Amino acid sequence: MQKKQANTERDIVLDILTEHEKTGVFSHVIVKRTLDRYASLPLAQRSFIKRLSEGTIERQKEMDGIIESMLRRPDTVIKTTVRCLLRMSIYQIYYMDSVPDFAACDEAVKILRKRHMHEYTGFVNGVLRSVCRQKQAGAGPAGMNQPGAAAEGDGFGRRNSGNAAADSAQTGLIPDFVRQMWLDEFGEKNTEELIQAIQKIRPVCIRFDSRTGPEERKKIIEDIRALGARAEQGRWLPECWYLSHIPSVMSLPGFMEGKWTVQDESSQMAAHAAAPECLPDGQPLILDLCAAPGGKTMHLASLRPDARIIACDVSVKKTDIIRANIKRMRCANVNVQERDATIFEPSFAQQADLVICDLPCSGLGVMTRKRDIGSNITPERITQLVTLQKKILQNAVQYVKPGGVLLYSTCTIDPMENEKVSSYISGRLGLVPDPVGDFLPEGLPGVKGHQVQLLPSVHGTDGFFMARFRR
Repeated sequence: MQKKQANTERDIVLDILTEHEKTGVFSHVIVKRTLDRYASLPLAQRSFIKRLSEGTIERQKEMDGIIESMLRRPDTVIKTTVRCLLRMSIYQIYYMDSVPDFAACDEAVKILRKRHMHEYTGFVNGVLRSVCRQKQAGAGPAGMNQPGAAAEGDGFGRRNSGNAAADSAQTGLIPDFVRQMWLDEFGEKNTEELIQAIQKIRPVCIRFDSRTGPEERKKIIEDIRALGARAEQGRWLPECWYLSHIPSVMSLPGFMEGKWTVQDESSQMAAHAAAPECLPDGQPLILDLCAAPGGKTMHLASLRPDARIIACDVSVKKTDIIRANIKRMRCANVNVQERDATIFEPSFAQQADLVICDLPCSGLGVMTRKRDIGSNITPERITQLVTLQKKILQNAVQYVKPGGVLLYSTCTIDPMENEKVSSYISGRLGLVPDPVGDFLPEGLPGVKGHQVQLLPSVHGTDGFFMARFRR
């Protein structure tokens, strides 16, 4: 029975990897969709699927290098399914202590036979046996554990070298140009700590709705822990909790009832930085211009239930996500609209007391959750994103009424998209920097006047930037 279950888990992982390879859809989307489909599986099996899928994608560049080194002919064409199977099997051999090496080889062959791909069994078995022999001889993957070096575990049955920069260089998780940018900005020690933090597995972060009282929150956390999950209160905000070792989020107590939602502590801080409690009385207008999936919209709606909130995004697909979330969270004061933020909307001109601009960005602050960002981002793409950000902001500043507030934010760690765009808002678009520190948690490091850059290595959150302005 154990073998059948393990084989099923690996079959599911292979399907995830193959879909990711063939479609190019972001891995976190495919993994989440798959885990939701297999929500009835025990937590241990779901955790195995998630870890093996994400780990293999994270180290795809490294796995491909190992595969290429094993080929007699470098021009050998390998079928997509076979290459994905080799990647996940080699990942297990090198990085999952809970999986014996022989089991990774045997299960790979069984999967091929089950899928009627018998012609590849000898090739796959030969490659994997060679990898096992090299490992037993003390040879680790390039840049990783060298002969005689001790491997350090990360608590998830995964080994790493202890050198974050070396690991990330081999995996491609952090592109060279990003690493250099961080070295220039933060220095060597802080960059090493940042990369190390980004490579860690982060728990699920949730925000309790403000209408959920202390006793009710306590009971929900107790019920979640009773399922075998771990729950720890956030470092900065009382409504924030971190969950790990959990089944499907949707199956947890309180989620479907709208008592809490998934939202990183950094994003939660953005709603506080907007200071909705300081807006005028009498149904102030809040515009959230790129609102999907609706985290900040819902947070602001609960903090200021008398406000009129318009949540916009560019497509029906995105606005449908917002609508589903605000329905679950019982946000009656939100009006959702399909709008392209790059197109000026005359009816919004100087109408908003608060404009939220959480704009499309490179996402370098959330690479720990979206493992394929590093393989897709380029300097040219960042330049395009900055152009898009400025185009949206040129419209957004016109929506702020005199005395109103604009909050600019991104989930990245990049001066081009953050500090330089912030300077553009004040220097070229005419808004006045407005001190943000009074609205953020006391003692929060890194606050500089009207803006703050949150770092996983310093704040324990996603990488996130926010800047506050006033007309």
